Amino acid sequence: MRKLPGLALSCCLILAAIKAAHATPPAPHGGGLFTTAPPERTDAAAPAHEPRRLCGPPADGSPNWECSNWAGTVKWTPSAVVAPATEAELASYLRAEAAAAAAAAPGAPPRAPLKVVGFAHSWAGLYVPAAAPGGARGATLALHMLSGITQLNATHAEVLAGTSFAALFEELHSKGLGLAWHPGGIQGLTVGGAVAVGFHGSQMSLGGVSSVVSALRLYDTDGVPHDLTDDASPDAMRAARMGLGMCGVVARVTLPVVPQFHLRRRRWRTDDLGAFFGEELPRLKSTYDRFHWYLHPLSESAWPMYWEPATAEESLAEGRPCRTAAEQAEDALLTEFGPDGLPLIMRWDNCSDVSHLSLTHAVDMEQQPLWNGEYYVSLDTASEAAATREILRRFDAVAARRGGPGARPPRDLWLHVRYVGADTSALLNPCYYSEEGAVCAAFELAIVAPAMDAPLPPWDEWADYFGAMEDVLRALGGRPHHAKYTSESAGPPAVPGFGLPVREFRKQCAAFDPHRLMRNEVFDRVYGGLQPAEEGEVAVAVS
Repeated sequence: MRKLPGLALSCCLILAAIKAAHATPPAPHGGGLFTTAPPERTDAAAPAHEPRRLCGPPADGSPNWECSNWAGTVKWTPSAVVAPATEAELASYLRAEAAAAAAAAPGAPPRAPLKVVGFAHSWAGLYVPAAAPGGARGATLALHMLSGITQLNATHAEVLAGTSFAALFEELHSKGLGLAWHPGGIQGLTVGGAVAVGFHGSQMSLGGVSSVVSALRLYDTDGVPHDLTDDASPDAMRAARMGLGMCGVVARVTLPVVPQFHLRRRRWRTDDLGAFFGEELPRLKSTYDRFHWYLHPLSESAWPMYWEPATAEESLAEGRPCRTAAEQAEDALLTEFGPDGLPLIMRWDNCSDVSHLSLTHAVDMEQQPLWNGEYYVSLDTASEAAATREILRRFDAVAARRGGPGARPPRDLWLHVRYVGADTSALLNPCYYSEEGAVCAAFELAIVAPAMDAPLPPWDEWADYFGAMEDVLRALGGRPHHAKYTSESAGPPAVPGFGLPVREFRKQCAAFDPHRLMRNEVFDRVYGGLQPAEEGEVAVAVS
């Protein structure tokens, strides 16, 4: 076993030799594990994008490496950072850890916990390894080197878990294919991480990406692989589809593909919220499967947006290829928010393009940090409108409390509402409803840094505004997005586990993590401290 300063490396996995992280890290960052980022299309006005360091030596020169999420809002010091280059190395690492534990003297401390991290595009501590005996954090397991399509036919692609959506889309596109599921806009995410946390986009007829997964390969924490399908292991699949890093290590995911297709996106501004809620929103819901809208609390203006199918010929005739938010950076020089009133991070121009380019913001969320939290709630349109108005009323109350009578919410506060179909194929899907045709509105709140190089707004300001929204949506039965910020002051849910089958989830996950190495304090805290299995329960066997 070789050691780097403050970093224990098991087996032959040497972090300094990670060839897939980034060939030439920028000099100011020094050594470390760098996440790869989707490439920007060439645009002279677009800002340069530097790779982000996931883990590395801290600035203060202390011996232990530090890791953080992309926005710098969640940080941890792992006991080790392990980056296998192959599935064989992944299995070897897990087996070696298990063997070391088995050979330990009676009464020796249990195996150190571990946690898998993908692109770290999250505001929750779900991927932070639990505390080891003595209080130190466990190991961070990074799968960036496990990347690429392993099997491909006309209907499905089997993809290694460390593959970014950007890389997947480029490879599929080169073969005339596209992903059958419409993704969200942030395509630097790894496929395995996105499945694990329920990456969802906005499409009423489908749930998140987890809902379209037809097969998974997991390694349990003893290094044994398990190939899961709905036919052979339906109960395990329902837990593993959105396993939150607690159901073994996802190594491969099978997703549906179709011939490449084009989409046209349209967005506009409306300043009459009465007309929007009374007329526009019902029309959009009945007309478009994929749409969402932004609301700016300060100006009380909304920006609806939809996507609709288009042909390649129609896209070519329109002559407006879809730009990423970074490629629209020059627009921000024209007015306070740009010509359409939106900050860089929320830019979507009117355009028509191939599927993944019409849906992406590429790496913009790395370039303009923000606080972010989200709740799913199933409401009819009238109740959704009433909830939104109550949220706005409470935002004004927060502003008055913070700034005095007449104060308004900050300019950089934005509410974003997207829609996903109910789905019971994943036990912990926040839109877990059995009613046929049920749809959830996903209320996402963000406070955006005022510029790409500006610091985040104060945490207490964010906590005040998010807490106001959280109170409204929890009272309506809302459930939090697992990877987004959740207020510590909210306390346990009124209904254990927010009404989700959490106990069944923990029971299934015990089959892949019998030693509880992948446990997570944040999950236990948010979901009411539910224990993984009742005394005497036996882990479910899977093949």
